[in-house]
Amino acid sequence: MNSNSPYIPTVLPNLAWLEDLSLQEQGLFLLSRIVDGFGHVCRFWKGGLSWCMDGIDQFGLVPGLRNDEIRRGIEHLLDKPFDWIVRNGYFVARGPQRDDFYEITAKGLEVVGGPTLEADDDLMGFTRRYNRYQSALRHPTQ
Repeated sequence: MNSNSPYIPTVLPNLAWLEDLSLQEQGLFLLSRIVDGFGHVCRFWKGGLSWCMDGIDQFGLVPGLRNDEIRRGIEHLLDKPFDWIVRNGYFVARGPQRDDFYEITAKGLEVVGGPTLEADDDLMGFTRRYNRYQSALRHPTQ
């Protein structure tokens, strides 16, 4: 992302702070969390993202929120910010009836600085690049 891009936090101080972000910033935050968790090679079910039990953020969508804020934070992000992501072409609906299954598009990966597919759509090469990207996120060099 360039210096004129909206701010994308990595950790949320509280739910009110998340809600005060612009719709674009909320959408980009959610997109970055999903890219970090799923990447392009995996379809995901939107309904499954809302699963949380006993204050556990299963997919790391709202890092930093207190246990009593997690469910509301996830529900908030999966409403208008999720719709913003779809409208802007960062997710594309997949599945036989477009039944809430999505994939992250190359445009979605690019906007948050994730790995991108080559023009020939080489899935094996992409998978290797994506795995290196994920490894770098988990183990950044000093």
